[in-house]
Amino acid sequence: MRKRIRNTSGFQCIAADTEDVPRISHWVSIFAGSALSDIVSLSRGAVLLGVLLMMLLGGINGLALPGEYTRMSDVRLLWNDENLLVIEGGMTIDADGAPRAYSPIPDEGLDALEHAGSPGQWDGIATHKGEPIVQGPDDPAPGYYVSTTALQDFAYPFYRQDRYVDASRVPYIALPMTDNGPQLGDLALVINTRKHKASPAVFADISSVPGEGSIALARHLGIHADARRGGTDGGVLYFVFNNSGTGALPDPDEMATKVEELWKSSAVQEVWKALCSEHPDWSCGDIAFDGDWQSPNAAPRIQEAP
Repeated sequence: MRKRIRNTSGFQCIAADTEDVPRISHWVSIFAGSALSDIVSLSRGAVLLGVLLMMLLGGINGLALPGEYTRMSDVRLLWNDENLLVIEGGMTIDADGAPRAYSPIPDEGLDALEHAGSPGQWDGIATHKGEPIVQGPDDPAPGYYVSTTALQDFAYPFYRQDRYVDASRVPYIALPMTDNGPQLGDLALVINTRKHKASPAVFADISSVPGEGSIALARHLGIHADARRGGTDGGVLYFVFNNSGTGALPDPDEMATKVEELWKSSAVQEVWKALCSEHPDWSCGDIAFDGDWQSPNAAPRIQEAP
């Protein structure tokens, strides 16, 4: 299952304190800052032996680079420095924040209710005293649950759907939270190498592993956008620009302009060209940023290099 793991105590703790957010490969910090003499000590050696056994069994394919991301079996870390994170993998579809994401009526919501948690442990639905909050007459989808995202507009109260980022309208990605990696509100360019399409996106939700995108992002990329049955098993590149956001949801046009500026920087282009030279199967070339970001199906095309 692709169940997202966030804090399970309700809306109040969603990404409010990164110490409460599950981190991918947190065990790597044991080694990242340790001296060689520490690692070969008995206690460190026991842990190292366990990690090596996991690697041999295929559960983990590599140790983390700065930012605490690892190369998973279905997600490959291609680049990670203080300014840029590049991940290759598939995409599961995130409906969180969409007004019709979850419904009290079985099979009526965009996504299965089990993906929002369970009674007493809801992590994708706003709650009050442990009970899910149902949208009222002033919300966009009365009768549906208030679906939450980690990135929020604090101008609205917690029980209003407008507080959260709408997955059906906003192209966003979900990532694990790390101390040194991308933060909520940071921007990204996501590329579907199989369809020659790309889209700007914002880091708006938290997941246990990389490789999740909103319904709107999937539409932009030509990926089956059904949160229950959609997604793709590979061919997706996530270029995430660290420290590029304001911690808030950007205006769509401003997001596209900023992502284009970041993408065209010489440092990012060097990484892109280097990665393309190693992956002849990708759709590499210049990306034309001429889409209308208010349109659910718009996305810049990758212009093939001659």
